[in-house]
Amino acid sequence: MVARGRTPVVALLGQFTLWTYVSPLLLDAGVSQAGVGLVLLGYGGAGVLGLLAAGAVVDRHPDGATAVATALSLGAIGLAGLVGPGGTPAVTVVAVVGWGAAFGALPTLLQTAVLRASPGSLDAAPAVVNATFNVGIAGGALLGAQLLVVSTPPLLALVGAVCAASALLLLPRDPLARR
Repeated sequence: MVARGRTPVVALLGQFTLWTYVSPLLLDAGVSQAGVGLVLLGYGGAGVLGLLAAGAVVDRHPDGATAVATALSLGAIGLAGLVGPGGTPAVTVVAVVGWGAAFGALPTLLQTAVLRASPGSLDAAPAVVNATFNVGIAGGALLGAQLLVVSTPPLLALVGAVCAASALLLLPRDPLARR
């Protein structure tokens, strides 16, 4: 079941390494203090669109691994777009919005793929995904805090991108990839 939870843990570790501390990155990229809220609104709006896209795709295309891989790839690209030191506000906003759309879709795609890959565990499978999400969230916040103490915000984006790409590499070994 989802590589015994590794894929979502690694994906969410990357997500929350940066997301927990996204404001310093936005400020470092030249987004004004007043603009931070608008960028976060854009991330949230894109997340809603990603969720709607996931809902539209998930029942029409039974290959859950492909949909998860697509979301992880787009998330890694969005995070990688935030890696440059002191990037421009426009590039930062585009990258944040793309990242938001990808990670807005990911929970639905993962949950559906796990349910399809575990037809005999319809109660346990979502619980495992939820637990792995919580581990990724807590671990990402902790990792981001440690990195922010010793480095600059773009390093958090780099770690996030590497984690998303690593989760993508774990995916072929997941039982959900065989569905």
